[in-house]
Amino acid sequence: MTIKKTREEQLVIQYLNKLGLKPYKNNRQFWDDLKRRHNQDIVNQLSEKMKVNDTDLDSLSAFYELKNSSLSLSIDVSKISADLYKKYFDWFTTQKGQAPKRILEVGCDNGIVACFLATLYPDSEVIGIDHRLNTIERAKELAEKLNLSNVSFIQMEIGEVATRFDKQSFDLIVSLSVFHELLNLQTPRYWSIGELLEMDETIDDTSSFISLKTLLKNNPSSKWISCERLPFMGAISVWAKAITASGFHILWDEMQYLHFQELGEQQKMPIFIASTQNNIDLLEKVYAFESKDKVLQLFDGKTLKEPEAEIVFEQTEDKEFVKGVEIHFTNGSGNMRIECWKTREKIFLYQFTNIGYRELKVFGNIEKALSDFENLKEQWTPYGKTYHYESIEEREQIET
Repeated sequence: MTIKKTREEQLVIQYLNKLGLKPYKNNRQFWDDLKRRHNQDIVNQLSEKMKVNDTDLDSLSAFYELKNSSLSLSIDVSKISADLYKKYFDWFTTQKGQAPKRILEVGCDNGIVACFLATLYPDSEVIGIDHRLNTIERAKELAEKLNLSNVSFIQMEIGEVATRFDKQSFDLIVSLSVFHELLNLQTPRYWSIGELLEMDETIDDTSSFISLKTLLKNNPSSKWISCERLPFMGAISVWAKAITASGFHILWDEMQYLHFQELGEQQKMPIFIASTQNNIDLLEKVYAFESKDKVLQLFDGKTLKEPEAEIVFEQTEDKEFVKGVEIHFTNGSGNMRIECWKTREKIFLYQFTNIGYRELKVFGNIEKALSDFENLKEQWTPYGKTYHYESIEEREQIET
């Protein structure tokens, strides 16, 4: 039995087909296709530039300059994210309510997202901005190719938006995979999400967020929708903290993960939805989002990993510390703690690092837990300097 697709689902498929955006099965298929369709020297240059780290902003700029040297090359490289685009566009078609009248896309790149929104909302005005000139040229070329008259593109730095646009002039602002590059998002080392949220050194400059807030209309339906590469709970927390510190209210109940494949590998990115009011109790909201639709059952032999491990551990009351060890790795990759805790019914063996790794094992008796504790300690001790402690007070005396 064939399930009939909705008009919106058909629109997404038709749009992606017009652009030829079909996902590659693997890395080799991607490069073989590029070599078949484009100049070998350009493909070789592109290959070198794609090896750079996201933190190397000059190299990233050179990559985008080359990638957007022609519309056909730009679209072909964007096929890496074809499945992400499909899942992102599908999500937009499920959103209820009145269509936004004026939409701003920040970091529009070659215009794929802005042109889709212009297609989805034909009576809306869509504006895409990006600081790269050839990116804007490709976006305009795409809009012309698609015969869209309700979308425009402007070369602009994000810091200029507050002076180039009127306050409260947009119903919707979107950004897809932009700010992790623009702000060079880094998550400091931390032992728990609660500790991370107390830190000052998360995102230093939130002025661009504040500027975006001034552009949104001050009503419940006006939103900023951001979707960034935030691979673990710590990164999500840093991002959420920066958004709320800028005066936004995160609509946690409306958020969800996009699950997609990229060159054959499974990926996920959270969709953040924010309006123009501030938020409170951020720790509770982060935990609630990460545990949504999950049944966190505890029984002897159960193993939980990040983020479920931290959520269960931190939210379990009346637990008593037994013993612990902290290992400072000599290669500088961070520190690890292995701790044994007991409750009235269960024993926890909690293994966690200050760079985001968490694993929680549940035991029915203390002997088995302590045996595994010793095994883990023996496994990791050779890799760094080891500190033993019999209380949390002793742990706090360890120099980091």
